[in-house]
Amino acid sequence: MEKARGSQFSSFNGYIKQVPRAMFYLITGAYVVNIEKEDDVSVINRNGEVELAEQLKCKTRNIFDNCSKDFWNTLYNWVLNWKDENAKFTSSTRFVIYSSTNFDFKEVVKKLYEANEPTEIEEAWAAAKIIFAETKPKDFDYLDENKNITFKVIKQLEIVFPEESIDKDLDKIIETEYKDVYKDKFDNFVTHLNDWFYGKVIKLDPKKNKSCTISKKDFDVFITHYNGSKKAVKLPSYSELIPKDLEQLKNNQFYKQLEIVNAPLNIKDTAKKEYLSWKIIEGTELKEGLSSEKNLQQAYLEAKNNWEQKKSDIEDLHDDKSEDKRGRLLYSECQDVSIKIDGVEINDNGKRVARGVYNHLADKGLSHELSVGWHPQYKVMLEANGDFEQE
Repeated sequence: MEKARGSQFSSFNGYIKQVPRAMFYLITGAYVVNIEKEDDVSVINRNGEVELAEQLKCKTRNIFDNCSKDFWNTLYNWVLNWKDENAKFTSSTRFVIYSSTNFDFKEVVKKLYEANEPTEIEEAWAAAKIIFAETKPKDFDYLDENKNITFKVIKQLEIVFPEESIDKDLDKIIETEYKDVYKDKFDNFVTHLNDWFYGKVIKLDPKKNKSCTISKKDFDVFITHYNGSKKAVKLPSYSELIPKDLEQLKNNQFYKQLEIVNAPLNIKDTAKKEYLSWKIIEGTELKEGLSSEKNLQQAYLEAKNNWEQKKSDIEDLHDDKSEDKRGRLLYSECQDVSIKIDGVEINDNGKRVARGVYNHLADKGLSHELSVGWHPQYKVMLEANGDFEQE
């Protein structure tokens, strides 16, 4: 998985067997699905606990032989992880070996897998130690030393084989869940679903971060966007904002922009709150897939165009006022701009949204295409003071 990647398509080749299984669990109701984190594929519940940890085995040799390296190393990894991350694995965690080939179980594996009660597991383990008296798997001693956890894993072990194949089983569950919903548009839905899901993995850089997380919330957003419904979002209330985070914003460029037009303290304090509120939903609620990102950037561009028009009008109509006053007037006028994002309905005061967006743009680098400011010469003044961001 560390080899160099070429095309975008090859960027998820390292996850090619995990992706269909991850999508399978997401479609069947998983709260959060991880790829290459707790295991090849894992399902996390609302409490942050591992509901399922799955190892995928696409082997031509029997992975259920008595001394199979694959089988024993899988148990070893689960026991090791349970010791290191006790809070994540629980007595309800399903430990799944998904084998693409339906191999026969050899004696040791068969006895361990069929054992359910503690006494049965003890007996199966004792029988394994006799069989391994002379030659034993590499990880057996470690598992024996940690029998309290090993036996829990064995009790919660599941071995799963495909009904047909990994891909065909996924196709079947998608058809079961959505064929009647989308009818003649079903093929189009599947195309968009694949583009969305694989797109999540394509964004991943395996050299920097091997894991990928996709949640039910992500999936619900995709469905909402596909169905053409608007996504409702709301800005955080002021009480939800962290005072320390707000205090640090005094060093930001948007704040300095208000300082150079001598904006009152209450205006600057409100600007900090709206800037932070907008950054919170912009970084979470709004950036959900490429289409939403495109719509968001279009909304910013329209806001910039409105700023340019208001700036021009104020310069023509209020050239008798000082530059500071013109700057404060421009900031005030921009608060009346209606911010519209395609596919999103922002259930909040329009002025709050406008203040958040315009302070966000006022924080952009001076060379950025979306940069805005309040003083007629804001770029010159910020550059002269060294108080500016470059992008």
